[in-house]
Amino acid sequence: MIRVLFVDDDPLILAGLKRLMRRFAQALQAEYVTSGSDALALLSQESFDAIVSDMRMPGMDGAELLNRVRGEFPEMVRLILSGQAPQESMFRALGPAHRFLSKPCRPDDLFAFLIRALRVRDQLANHDLRSIVGRIDKLPSIPRVYAELVEELHNPRGSMEQVGRIVAQDVAITAKLLHLVNSSFIGLRQHIASPLQAACLLGIELVKSLVLTAGVFSQFDQRGSAAINVEELAQHSIEVGESAHRIAWGLGATAQEAEEALLAGMMHDVGKLILATERAEEYASVKRLAAYGDSPLWQGEQAWFGTSHADIGAYLLSLWGLPNSIVEAVAFHHQPSRVENSTPVVLTAVHLANAIANETASAGKLPAQTFLDLEYMAVAGVDADACSAIARPHHTVA
Repeated sequence: MIRVLFVDDDPLILAGLKRLMRRFAQALQAEYVTSGSDALALLSQESFDAIVSDMRMPGMDGAELLNRVRGEFPEMVRLILSGQAPQESMFRALGPAHRFLSKPCRPDDLFAFLIRALRVRDQLANHDLRSIVGRIDKLPSIPRVYAELVEELHNPRGSMEQVGRIVAQDVAITAKLLHLVNSSFIGLRQHIASPLQAACLLGIELVKSLVLTAGVFSQFDQRGSAAINVEELAQHSIEVGESAHRIAWGLGATAQEAEEALLAGMMHDVGKLILATERAEEYASVKRLAAYGDSPLWQGEQAWFGTSHADIGAYLLSLWGLPNSIVEAVAFHHQPSRVENSTPVVLTAVHLANAIANETASAGKLPAQTFLDLEYMAVAGVDADACSAIARPHHTVA
């Protein structure tokens, strides 16, 4: 049973929410209050899994309320549900809110988001680390440029020229994107000088994924850490994303599944950035132990922190509202057999791509099978060697 607290100063809105939420009564228990102060008073007496607040309220607005909740009840999922102008609301809510939802919001969408976010949250078995993740002030926010690109893709009048203009709005992301596009891994035969040129040559889906990767990784560039090399991790992430995209096609994926494999591969290690930044000294120790031992890094993370970068990354992407197939692929990319009675193609592609990339990184000392979940591979009936051959070629454009 999920416990959710709804906060809105309009009693009619609350009455409507109460009526709409009745259909989920077997899975969701809700309480309704009309002010931020009433919400905090109730939270001090009872425990809730999530809070859904309006933005504009007298006395204490939604952003201030969720900021208080973040500090005092960090494990709660925090949502803003507002009819305010999206740009203004998103700006005010970016810090304390996990997600902004516009009114009117379909009850099914709200319920589905809560279910996904809480399921992934519950994978973070370590209570202390869950609290730390909830309190992080600079938990990466979904880049505005990426959100605008997604909106442009759904615009029937969208154009590549507009895509280029959207990306060019953010100088930092533009610089990072062009650096990634012109890197040796992408392997283009000509120098790319503008976001529009990149979109035309690479395709919008690859550019969209690169923009998200660049936007997230650039948020950590200014926070450098001795525990991780951000540039190397970014390069590895791009490699896994590109390979997962090719493998997905080779496994007969649909176009949408191949695109999701691309993005999931690029974001599969984002949890490492959070661990390396928030627990720098401990994470450096875990990496040293893994380097001298014979077990992979994620197992060292599990032993030390009680969770792994895969769980933390999946939690973040779930809060951003990315498709469940992407969240699932990130959460289980080391242990896909944890997904019972299913072998989803996006997860399979990312798991294989990561294993192949890790084999390459080990300079051939360890075969890809070392990094594979062999039980899962047997059930999926996938030929790892054949997928490895598919994944190897670099992305080239004449």
